[in-house]
Amino acid sequence: MSEENKLPEQEHLSETPDNAASGPAKPSPTQVVEEEDDGTKYMSEQEYEQALLNQNLPVGVIAGIVAGIVCAGLWAVVTVATSTIYSFMAILVGLGVGFVIRKAGRGYEKKFGIVGALIALLSCALGNFLATIGFIAADYGAEYFDVLFNFDYSLMPAIMKATFEPIDLLFYVLAVFTGYSASFHNVKVR
Repeated sequence: MSEENKLPEQEHLSETPDNAASGPAKPSPTQVVEEEDDGTKYMSEQEYEQALLNQNLPVGVIAGIVAGIVCAGLWAVVTVATSTIYSFMAILVGLGVGFVIRKAGRGYEKKFGIVGALIALLSCALGNFLATIGFIAADYGAEYFDVLFNFDYSLMPAIMKATFEPIDLLFYVLAVFTGYSASFHNVKVR
């Protein structure tokens, strides 16, 4: 049927098919009402209060830990497979952890960022540790999990210290910053 031949009730139904009987659509509780040209997002006070009620820090923490373990494992695999330590992977770990925490926890408060920063830092250390285990396994021609489970962990601090380079500190700081800033929605209330 052409636009001009539509009946009035069909026109109404085509505009709001899901809620024709209930009236105009209501914005979702976490809908961003405005976004400025600089990317700043704003919410009304009521929407922000509802968003705070929908936060779930425990879910964000659990999801962040899982993401951190996965990211650390990927970092170790890439490092061992290429025989090169890529310090910039720390930033990717921070992004991955932060993104997962923000999505799973639906966070709007800085406490999500603090958790994201901490998990990102620990995940970077875990990634370096797992890569070191991979290099040890490769050097001795052993299976990775044999080394992982039978390694004398009292030697680990000395090994981590020996493999640490000053540039690593910069990337760890960037991972912490990225993990923090990516872990919660940054909106302003109007």
